[in-house]
Amino acid sequence: MLKIILFAEKKAILKGFYEYCNMNSEKGKTQLLESLENAEKLAKSGKLNRFLNKPFKYLFLQLISKLLYPIFQKGVKVTTRIPLIQTIEIILPAGADLYLLGFKSHDSEIRLAKFLIKNIKDEDTFLDIGAHFGYYAILCSSLTSSIIIAVEASEKTYGILQKNISFSNSNIETANFAASDKNGSVKFYDFPVKYNEYNTLNKPAPELQKLSPEMKTVQTYSLSSWLEEKSFKPNYIKIDVEGAEAKVIEGLTEFLKMNSPVLIIEYFPGKHADFYKFIWSKLVALNFQAFFIDNNGQAVLLKNPELHFKDYKHSSDNLVFKKTQ
Repeated sequence: MLKIILFAEKKAILKGFYEYCNMNSEKGKTQLLESLENAEKLAKSGKLNRFLNKPFKYLFLQLISKLLYPIFQKGVKVTTRIPLIQTIEIILPAGADLYLLGFKSHDSEIRLAKFLIKNIKDEDTFLDIGAHFGYYAILCSSLTSSIIIAVEASEKTYGILQKNISFSNSNIETANFAASDKNGSVKFYDFPVKYNEYNTLNKPAPELQKLSPEMKTVQTYSLSSWLEEKSFKPNYIKIDVEGAEAKVIEGLTEFLKMNSPVLIIEYFPGKHADFYKFIWSKLVALNFQAFFIDNNGQAVLLKNPELHFKDYKHSSDNLVFKKTQ
């Protein structure tokens, strides 16, 4: 009898937790957008405002980034909270914006978060390629009760991703491999803690090679074959793999011929230019149109990426691709 009571209590707690974390109602989305906009304002304000907002956290971050990390070259694990959703673990000094603000604060990341909050519906499935600590997967898990899969190639980062998923009654699955153009294995550049968002399959630029990334061998899969094996058809696919996007798209081509997911791809116009021209031509040939995300989180049709980056002065951006037919 006691076991039954305890099980019922646990079930009720988990149900309450899910209802608290579920932001898919209009009210929930409004609250989440308000929290995001507050973080955006704080990110654009001066250092004094960020200090006054969370003085202890600000000073602790400065201690790590300016003193401890330069001396010991070791990251510090801390927990922080994505507002209204859940606590996550990150490693400082990487993830500094998540630690201080609860959200990724780069302009392109703010706009992408708005887009996802406004567009993800309860029945939507989501595939996050290059999930890192799980920020976007966790954000989307609050917007849908359907399956989310977060893929991360770095074994070190993957351990934190798994822990973050375990913090909640989550609909997220994880996988530890690198998406590429074929199944097999490949050399992977795994950067030190402070720069681990630069982890990539491609040989890093000279200025990044100075940061001494570790060379590791990782498993690779073509997403078309992997998705078929999983019997998983995501409605949204986010790809952030630091210059290896062309290989991911090549391996995803067969799936894209038969399906129409919304693609979100990090795009660097001046870096790996040939790769991005390939991506553009490949997706256009598959009847995808490109969109940029405006400041309100709306997808706006984009005909010329070079002009977009010139006009908006972005060094990088998250572009959305949707199939026209």
